[in-house]
Amino acid sequence: MQTFGIYSYPRSGSNWVRNIVFAMLTDPAWRANLDFDNRREYTENYIPGHPEKDPESGRSFNISKGEFKIFKTHHPTVIQQFNDRVLDTRFYCYVVRHPLDVFLSYLNYLHFNRDALQWAYSLPLLSVDDHVRTGTINDFLGMFMACGTISTIDGAGSWFSSIRYWMNIKREYNDFVFVVKYEDCVADPVSGFSEVANFVGGSSIEEALEWCSKTYPKDGGFFWKMRPEYYKEILPKYEIIKFRDRMGKMLEELEFEV
Repeated sequence: MQTFGIYSYPRSGSNWVRNIVFAMLTDPAWRANLDFDNRREYTENYIPGHPEKDPESGRSFNISKGEFKIFKTHHPTVIQQFNDRVLDTRFYCYVVRHPLDVFLSYLNYLHFNRDALQWAYSLPLLSVDDHVRTGTINDFLGMFMACGTISTIDGAGSWFSSIRYWMNIKREYNDFVFVVKYEDCVADPVSGFSEVANFVGGSSIEEALEWCSKTYPKDGGFFWKMRPEYYKEILPKYEIIKFRDRMGKMLEELEFEV
């Protein structure tokens, strides 16, 4: 079975992309009647997340290039096989977001899940605002700049390694890799999602966005601020300058503001 893989570094927007794809590929009347409490279960059964589930365990969809199963993953490289079975992944979507907004969203995620994750950290997993107030945000940001991550357990590796890897994949296999920039999708969803929408077909992006906004509201914990350049409102200016001095060349290559 052919597969289409949605890849990203954690907190970059891949769940949002998965929800949009799910909405475009499923019947609007059926979606409208989904039980609110089971909406995430349906989405994840139709488009499973690796490694928790088999990438080929979801539903088959007829899209522009044939019959495909779709999966989502934060794996740092292309997944070649699962349980010794080779995956026939023909197309890829890589979701990219400004690293400082990724950092803040991940910090919020750690706080939201602190009961399960605090054991892995010596510093308390506070809210983002409390990290700013106490100054511990500088410790976590230092970890992010040094390691490209603030997680010791998710297996996603470094944000910087991830983006380099996928930009190389895009250069080599251009027509088979859709790069979705989170900021572009927020600013102009029709344009930002256009390549994926043309590939997937089905309902319009506008319909899919409307369903997602009602079903997965922002500021609900998992889907947090959902706006670009939130880091400018939160991070100390001197930390932004330090980050820019170290990572400015890479940000320029990705067409992020430096």
